[in-house]
Amino acid sequence: MRPASAGRRAGLFVALALAAPAPAQLSFGASVASDSRLRGHSRSQGRPAASASIGYDDASGLFASGSGTVFLAPGNEGVRWMGGVVALGYAQRLRDGLSVELGALRAQYSRASYGRPAGYSELFAGLSGRVLSARIAFSPDYLRPGVAMLYGQVEAVTRPATDWRLFGHVGALTRLGGMPAFPISATQYDWRAGIGRVAGKFDLELSLSSGGPDRDYYGQQMHTKTALVGAVSVAF
Repeated sequence: MRPASAGRRAGLFVALALAAPAPAQLSFGASVASDSRLRGHSRSQGRPAASASIGYDDASGLFASGSGTVFLAPGNEGVRWMGGVVALGYAQRLRDGLSVELGALRAQYSRASYGRPAGYSELFAGLSGRVLSARIAFSPDYLRPGVAMLYGQVEAVTRPATDWRLFGHVGALTRLGGMPAFPISATQYDWRAGIGRVAGKFDLELSLSSGGPDRDYYGQQMHTKTALVGAVSVAF
C-alpha cells in the first residue's frame, strides 16, 4: 500500500482489507489534476499539475513508492518541477475486515512551488475498515527545520453503484514546536468531499475542499482554501 489521495487511498485501504494474499507487485501510475493540494494548501499555486508514480507491494506486507510532480506555473514560466515524495512502510490485514499500516515518507518541494526549497520527513500509522479509515502522522521538520507537527485525519468511502464512489476527508494539523516560515494558527483544519468513477483504465474524481482558520498563502498573496478540483488518473 502506498500514500494516495483521499478517495483513492480509501479504495486502497478497502482493497487491502478484503483481498486475498497477493504476490509481489510493481505498479506505475500517472495523473493530471486542476490543482495539487495538501492539507488545505495548494502546492501548485492553484494551477494544474501532473504526476507520475511507481510503487512496489511485497507479499510480506512491505511497500515502497515514489512520485514526482510538475505544474503549470503562473505567467510565462511554463511547466516547472514541483516536488517529489518517497515512502516506505508495512501494511497488514487484521481480523474483522480491518487493516493497519506503518511507515515513513520524505517529501521535497521546489522553490517554484513554495517560494523557497521546502520539505518534511514524516512517520505515519493508519487503521482502516471497509468504510472508515484513520491515520496519524508526526513530522519533526514540517516545511522548515525544527517545526514539529502532528496531523490526524479520518476518511470515508462508500460505493453507491458499480464503478462509482463517494468519499470524504477531515484532518487537523497541530504545531508541537518551532516557528513556521510565516505566522499561522497553532492548529489548522481541512476537509474534502467528492465523487469518483472508474471508466475503463481511468479513474475520474471531482472534489470540493477547504480549510482554516487561516487563508492559504502563495505567490506572495493570500488566497481562499476553498477549491473545486478535477483529476484523472491511470494505473499500469
